[in-house]
Amino acid sequence: MAVQERLAEFQGVFDMLDKDKKGYLDFESLKAGMEALQLHPKDQDVRKMIMEADVQKTGTIGFQEFVNVMRAKLDKLDSEEDVIDAFITFDRADKGWIPVDELRRALTTQGDKLNDAEWRAVAKEAGSDGHFDYEKFVKKIMGTSSKQ
Repeated sequence: MAVQERLAEFQGVFDMLDKDKKGYLDFESLKAGMEALQLHPKDQDVRKMIMEADVQKTGTIGFQEFVNVMRAKLDKLDSEEDVIDAFITFDRADKGWIPVDELRRALTTQGDKLNDAEWRAVAKEAGSDGHFDYEKFVKKIMGTSSKQ
């Protein structure tokens, strides 16, 4: 993704969180925005996020600080190839898809287990044939699926 496109995305998210158009995110706006995204953070987590991002020590997060945090978070994300490789572990038949029941068992009982709501969100991506096309899913969540 081009730098300008990424900045425009960050600006859109920042503007969504900055409902009062103050030009910065404070505790209330950050917490309200996260709750709107159904993340339901604890107060201490919101304060910690502000402390980590607030390099100017104003108690708020300006746009550039927000961009810096978002870039750092995105840099830590696994690559598309890494995520696909993780799914391949469960594709024993090497068909490019995983049976939904097998995927549910893996994602709700191993490692960082998904809760029911998280599982339902993933399961929505499964085909009506009971197959989960993991490459298509990964491309969608990583923002690399071809636009049609």
